[in-house]
Amino acid sequence: MNPSCQINRAPLLTLATVFCAALAIGPCSHAAPVSRPTWPSSSLAQRDFVTDKIFVDRMTSPGRVWLISASTNGVAHAVEFFSGEKVASVQVDLDGKRITFSDGQGHSYNAVKARALTVSLSDPSSYAGWQEGERGHEAILGAQLAHDASDGHSHSAESSPASAANYFNGEASCEPTPYVVRTQGSTYQPSEPGFVGRTKILADFDKARSCWTSKPLQAVNLEDNTFLLVTQDRVFRIESRNLMPAGSAPDLKTIDIKEK
Repeated sequence: MNPSCQINRAPLLTLATVFCAALAIGPCSHAAPVSRPTWPSSSLAQRDFVTDKIFVDRMTSPGRVWLISASTNGVAHAVEFFSGEKVASVQVDLDGKRITFSDGQGHSYNAVKARALTVSLSDPSSYAGWQEGERGHEAILGAQLAHDASDGHSHSAESSPASAANYFNGEASCEPTPYVVRTQGSTYQPSEPGFVGRTKILADFDKARSCWTSKPLQAVNLEDNTFLLVTQDRVFRIESRNLMPAGSAPDLKTIDIKEK
């Protein structure tokens, strides 16, 4: 298995190179180009599953993304994001990082490394991006709303809950200040023609707390101009170009924040 390496601070120009190392899914060479993975064709962009860790199988064709639940006494459950295939018994090692299971196709995953690809809320960074050739932009996660679009005035991180509720048609926000996902040009390469920076709230309704949560827990760059966004109860596949779901995602609320 490869040593861990930081993906969130990598420029877009090298995201494909560090992808395999960051997820510990195969050999990684900085000298040779790494082709983008192939994922199954899917019109679904939402999977209802409380995810603790993720294992990306980039070696199969098409690739597979396994969502892993928290373990109880060393046993967890798993769901494959694209197909919805379920595995009832996943063995988790004592260190909590390696998992062993077999899928419905008879493929055995023996002590492969699953990781919590946690989004840093104290250091908003690039976790994915859109790329075509040597042009593209970045997708920044982990930042909170910097202003209130309803009046165009700046607000601090201590914005009131009432202010946050304005974005959810009067319904409650789980976070006093919503989190946002935004796109920005890269300092390492030119942006694509016509690039427009976007800022959006991507929120999922938390039934247990009866409020909308926009806190990003984990993120996985799929290296095909989409990324997975993990919330409290669900996992969504998001287009890096416009921050919209890459298919059907009925429980995802997207709210455009107009920059002032």
